[in-house]
Amino acid sequence: MSKEVWDMVINHIEVTGGTESLNRSFYSGLYRTCERMINFNEDYQYYSEYY
Repeated sequence: MSKEVWDMVINHIEVTGGTESLNRSFYSGLYRTCERMINFNEDYQYYSEYY
């Protein structure tokens, strides 16, 4: 994911509270969600562009 795309995503989020560790976990999960988009079709079959 390019820095420009990540900046667009992260600029829509405001996180308050929590510990540094929790914030790190949140942003790591957010990044992985945006980086590895997956698709489930009607039959609940997993498809990924990475395979």
